[in-house]
Amino acid sequence: FSLGVLSLLGSRVPLSLKVFLTALAIIDDLGAILIIAIFYSGDLNIKYLSLMLISFIILLILNKFVVPLRLSP
Repeated sequence: FSLGVLSLLGSRVPLSLKVFLTALAIIDDLGAILIIAIFYSGDLNIKYLSLMLISFIILLILNKFVVPLRLSP
């Protein structure tokens, strides 16, 4: 809802507020997905959970060292 209001207000809203609310919306959605996955699933598959955690750690490391993404050879 807040992102829709921000888009209607356009350039009258500071860019930092747009970035903050967008990040907050993304984190809120990811938290909701995580809660649904934990509490409403029949069982958790540890293999997939550990693969996700390893992938997340690799992405954090790549982000820390600012590895450029090359799409063309």
